[in-house]
Amino acid sequence: MTRRLVLLLALVWPSTGSAQAILNVEALQADESEEIHAEVSGRLRWAEGNTDIFQFGGDLGIGVLGERHWIRGYAGLEHLEKNEKNILDNRYVHIRYNYRFSDRFRTFHFLQVQANENLFLNRRFLLGSGLRYRLLGGAGSRLEVGSGLMFEAERLDEDRLEPGEEADTEAVRMANLVVGSGPIGEGNRWVTVVYYQPNVKGFEDYRLSGEVGLVVKVVSALDLNVSLTWRHDSRAPTGLDEDDVGLRTGVTYHIR
Repeated sequence: MTRRLVLLLALVWPSTGSAQAILNVEALQADESEEIHAEVSGRLRWAEGNTDIFQFGGDLGIGVLGERHWIRGYAGLEHLEKNEKNILDNRYVHIRYNYRFSDRFRTFHFLQVQANENLFLNRRFLLGSGLRYRLLGGAGSRLEVGSGLMFEAERLDEDRLEPGEEADTEAVRMANLVVGSGPIGEGNRWVTVVYYQPNVKGFEDYRLSGEVGLVVKVVSALDLNVSLTWRHDSRAPTGLDEDDVGLRTGVTYHIR
């Protein structure tokens, strides 16, 4: 049985964000070749003087991969204060299960609870299920597509909403995704992920997220990670932007 602990020391540049706040589970999950795996990340930033900044955050994940079943759980938080004012306060718990019919075809099922103060989000509850298919694979490359349905229940901070905007909403959305990755040179690879989540009652209400990343092998156990993200919410609350762009850099250290 193979065991690995992955310690991720990330330098994160958070954006102000908009209301979609799609959680990219593809960036969290470990290598599918493992049986028992865990991931731990941590971030800390502090400064005083002309600008007082305090930032801390981290993620914890654990999973078990068998011949047919893959169960994972993740939890994380991100907090940023600037001049004693909260700029970012994000927390989540995510549980995911896959059943593998074959090397190409599997299910996905997930439950997620999330809060994000700077996005007016007191609580978001997601429960979803779908199917995922690998179109291409081999020699370290893959292209996968997936589609399903998810139930979404949100509670926004009504004190920060405009008159007439609803604080409590429920919706059934499609959960569509495209995942691609491949090698670049020796030990390096690119990764891209796209999520599309329209409301089944009206496709003009949708959330769209894209991420392009590069993983560069520094030494045998150390990777450098750089990713560019873009997210769009077609119905963001008044006071929040519809579009959200961010850059994330960090390193991953593998202990076997």
